[in-house]
Amino acid sequence: MMSSSSEHDLRCSRASWLCVLSRGK
Repeated sequence: MMSSSSEHDLRCSRASWLCVLSRGK
């Protein structure tokens, strides 16, 4: 996994699959 934004990482931790969708968008 890449660490770019700490805030984004926190949200990714809660919804890993959601983070992927958000990033893919």
